[in-house]
Amino acid sequence: MRQPSNWISGIITLLCGGLLGLLMTVAHRATWTVAGWPLPVGIVLGVLGALAFATACRLLWESRIPAAGAAVGVVLAQGVVALLPGGAVFYRADGFDAIDGLWAFLPGLLVIAAVVWPSGRRPVSAGADRIKGPVHVHPGDPQ
Repeated sequence: MRQPSNWISGIITLLCGGLLGLLMTVAHRATWTVAGWPLPVGIVLGVLGALAFATACRLLWESRIPAAGAAVGVVLAQGVVALLPGGAVFYRADGFDAIDGLWAFLPGLLVIAAVVWPSGRRPVSAGADRIKGPVHVHPGDPQ
């Protein structure tokens, strides 16, 4: 089976990133109460999910296009939901609090960082199979 081009992969990751951004925008205020303390699991899972998705896209493809598609999808979905009429139901009506502020900026910054992160792959040179280092020649060894 032929591998899809980077642009097709970028469009697919853009759509998936948009879906992830939409779902996490809806769920970013979710909390669990443990021993009387509210734990903000929605924001934690949302930020980690967005970062994991963009990082996976960056690691799976040599090109940055799929990771950029994921980043644009997440950020675009966040913005569209916030600007839609009635989209403010996902945010506090009396202004942003710390969780809304984190959700507004942190996933975008992290997915952009995943896109610009340098690739860990290095091109293999022609002599890479040889052992590097000093060569010890002993007297009597054939040259």
